[in-house]
Amino acid sequence: MPAGETSVSSAVVYGDLQARVKNFFSQKVWDNGDPNWTDYREGDQTTAQYNTINYPVEVTNKGAIYGKWAIIFTSSTAFQIVEEKLGIIATGSTATDTAPINPEAGVPYFTLKADGWGSGWATGNAIRFNTDGCLAPVWICRTVLSGQGTETNDDFTLQIRGDAD
Repeated sequence: MPAGETSVSSAVVYGDLQARVKNFFSQKVWDNGDPNWTDYREGDQTTAQYNTINYPVEVTNKGAIYGKWAIIFTSSTAFQIVEEKLGIIATGSTATDTAPINPEAGVPYFTLKADGWGSGWATGNAIRFNTDGCLAPVWICRTVLSGQGTETNDDFTLQIRGDAD
């Protein structure tokens, strides 16, 4: 097949994809030297809780990423928002809605409503949860063999498409 007249196309079908929150738990002590990025609590649960029944963590397909999050209390009402790979991205308070902005999308990674916070939080308490983005991860490898180039115009186009239903 002549290179100038040939196109190759393929698609990977993942099924329905939608942003979500999972593995939500509280932990009495957060160890900054050895943080718990597993999907299970280490040690005791906090006495204070966030009400995920009436005020679930909100995520959108546009803003959510595949991430592991920790809300780490620095006082009884103030906290840091930490993502495993991004580090500390913002601070927040139990008195206001928390919605750290995803700079790539211009919308929040997630939103925690102020009305969901119970009382009794203490310095060092933490909430841990994971978010899944709406697009499946894709690994791409393009190989160019060594040697004298024979094409002056060699390119490819990548398109990511997703759906949620």
